[in-house]
Amino acid sequence: MRSIWIALCALVTLNSCNGQNNHALTEKSSKQSQKYSLTCCINTEIEKVRTNIHPQRLMESPYKISDYSLRVDHEKIFLQDKILTDSAVIEWSEETDADSIHVYVLQSNHRSFFILSSRVKQATGLASNITTWLVIDVEKKLAYSLSSLSNNVDLFYFQDSDLRVITFDYSDEFIENKDYDNMSFTVTHYLLIEGEERIAERTISKCPCDSVNK
Repeated sequence: MRSIWIALCALVTLNSCNGQNNHALTEKSSKQSQKYSLTCCINTEIEKVRTNIHPQRLMESPYKISDYSLRVDHEKIFLQDKILTDSAVIEWSEETDADSIHVYVLQSNHRSFFILSSRVKQATGLASNITTWLVIDVEKKLAYSLSSLSNNVDLFYFQDSDLRVITFDYSDEFIENKDYDNMSFTVTHYLLIEGEERIAERTISKCPCDSVNK
């Protein structure tokens, strides 16, 4: 189990994402039929989650912190009034593009999580489409790191008091063939628990849009 030491520290403001990034996937996917889209996959999965949540229970949504403080210094991350020293946190910070970091908070039943997203530092080609995520369980002092083709924070949600997330990646078939007219994606449902990213479900999808439009 990975641990995080949390303590008070000074605040240093970090500029938000500059929004300047060209995505190879966007350029290539324009060749695809509009019947298929990663966005359709994302919307479908979010709708499934909302449908499966008990109707009497509101689905919590992460909210973005527009004015936050973040600094990396000597194997420590200073976030708001916390000091984070978990090795996964440090590794994540070394791989990220500091100017593209966004910080969110997700809370439920007295549990609180920081969710950080960023582009991968100096990424090129297909990797430039990846968003890298860092999830910090404040109360249990645990950290989780994941990557996804989606930068949609609404893919993080609570179910049965556990934090879950859905990620998207290129399928092995696409990586091997690079057929942009016949793309497929790996859709993975993770359960973030006890410091582990446990796979709850994994499927391959061409992301048809018909299911969204019905």
